[in-house]
Amino acid sequence: KLFTLILMALLMAVMQHSMHTTPGKWLMGIKLVRSDEVTEAGFGRLCFRYLVCLISCGFFLLGVVWAMFDKKRRAWHDIAADTVMLNMRPQGWYWQKIKQGWRWLHTRLSASTPAANDTTTQPPAE
Repeated sequence: KLFTLILMALLMAVMQHSMHTTPGKWLMGIKLVRSDEVTEAGFGRLCFRYLVCLISCGFFLLGVVWAMFDKKRRAWHDIAADTVMLNMRPQGWYWQKIKQGWRWLHTRLSASTPAANDTTTQPPAE
């Protein structure tokens, strides 16, 4: 179990430093940057952010819950490290993907189930 935890922490640190996102945030299209929203956070800032994240999550997740009441939606570790999360996907992207998936599913389901009264008529024999 310890090896798994170390491997996960290493994966998170490498992805956070190289891509400025974690695997889950990468799937959602979210990127971590400094609060000026232009420059990317440095390795030292990221390490400090994770340290404060451990502390803020240790107090019954109060540091994370704080984001619901903050005007900029930043948790304690984001405030301390002066970072913000940016959604890199355009407006309406998620809804378009949901509709696209629904259309794909609908075509697969309608193609695989024939109609109940599907009778083919044969031409009359002469």
